[in-house]
Amino acid sequence: MPWLGARIKERLKVSDQCGRTSAIICSYTFRRWQDLCQAIRSLQVQTPAIGEIIVVVDHNKELEAAVREQFPSVIALPNSGPPGLSGARNSGISASQGDFLLFLDDDARLAPGHLEPLLRHFSDENVIGVTAHVRPIWTVEAPSWFPREFLWVIGCTYDGQRSGPVRNLLGACMVLRRSAVDKIGGFETGLGRTTSLFPMGGEETEICIRAKRSFPSAVLLYDDGVHADHVVHTERVTLRYFTLRCFAEGLSKAHLVAMTDAPQGLSTERQYVQRVLAKGLSGRLRNLVLRRDWPAAGQAGAIVVGLAVTGVGYGLGRAARLFRPRHRGDRASFARASSSGTPP
Repeated sequence: MPWLGARIKERLKVSDQCGRTSAIICSYTFRRWQDLCQAIRSLQVQTPAIGEIIVVVDHNKELEAAVREQFPSVIALPNSGPPGLSGARNSGISASQGDFLLFLDDDARLAPGHLEPLLRHFSDENVIGVTAHVRPIWTVEAPSWFPREFLWVIGCTYDGQRSGPVRNLLGACMVLRRSAVDKIGGFETGLGRTTSLFPMGGEETEICIRAKRSFPSAVLLYDDGVHADHVVHTERVTLRYFTLRCFAEGLSKAHLVAMTDAPQGLSTERQYVQRVLAKGLSGRLRNLVLRRDWPAAGQAGAIVVGLAVTGVGYGLGRAARLFRPRHRGDRASFARASSSGTPP
């Protein structure tokens, strides 16, 4: 039975890929200690086993010591770069040995047995990155006004996201091919989350755009059949956080467009507004008129507010950059002696 031999060969190949995977979790606060422990355990139970699990602690020696004590098999190390998520991820990449780099948020969990299907896509040598379908775990009841088209606000996959090739990966759970990162460098520290008031982003989009520039035939994929769960705490289900996150996304996109000078900088956002938000808004208004669906009125309002606030953030970000020199953050280099400089 030739098909059986092919299946066994494929399974052995994916098993080998799991062993050559470095999982990187970045954390900075004891407030997420229980979430961090769950994130680590979700990786430890994957079969086949992950090659190594690295936890990068962002300038918190007590937390680093606690990780080392609680999880002796995990590599715990400090962020050796600038404070923030991008610097921490770059520190993890520098310390890693794997050919595949799995990034998981410290408040996320990879579903059992879902590492293998995530890595299976890399049998295609053109694939340099894959992201999972990230579902919310609400610690309190989801607000009735919260539109699922805006689940990206809380780090999850929004309703309407289509499986297949994408412009950029979702940072809560994604895998990058190491050889591509060796070639293009790490995450841009001028973007990404820090402890500032505004929950900024854009670092995943920037590195993905940069990867596509370096490897025009490369493919980035979203697989809605691979699942990760993202914990959503009380402070993220308020209207205040919703508007702050939308405003910060607008600022981040303004910074991103100025840094990349790439038409892809807003390509996904245009499609999202025209296809996802327009459909979501019209559907809510229709339900309000025909069915007296009052929660739909709140969700319609949130869609309008979210889009407007994001637009204001983008406009202010673009205007601010007109009056100051362009700034780029540090970008780590990870070239290895064995790297050929090509994605495979």
